[in-house]
Amino acid sequence: MYFRYNSNLDNRKKAFLYANLIKHKGLYPEVFKSYNKIIEQFMLDQFYKGIINDNMAVIYNEFFYGQLIMENVATQFIDIMSTYKLVVHNGHANKVTVYYHKLKLE
Repeated sequence: MYFRYNSNLDNRKKAFLYANLIKHKGLYPEVFKSYNKIIEQFMLDQFYKGIINDNMAVIYNEFFYGQLIMENVATQFIDIMSTYKLVVHNGHANKVTVYYHKLKLE
C-alpha cells in the first residue's frame, strides 16, 4: 500500500511495479484490485504520451479494452499495440531492415 500513496517513483519504476502486480495478481488479488483505478489512469497517461516498453505492454494487455478505444485515439492505439520488440543477438549487426509485404515498404 506504500506505493499507492507515495508517487515519488518515476514512470519507469511505476510501470515495473504495476506490471509485477499484474503478473502476480493471482497471489495478491486484493492488492491488485485496490490498484486497478490507479494503474488504469497511469496506463492512459502513458498511452497518450505514446510510451511502450515491456512493462507497459503487460499493463496495456491487462487494462486496455474495447470501451476505452475511442475514434480519436484509434490511430495511436494501433501504433502502440502493433509495436514489436526486435532483439538481435549478433554483435556484428548494426542495422536491421524490416519489410512489411502488405505495404511494400521498408
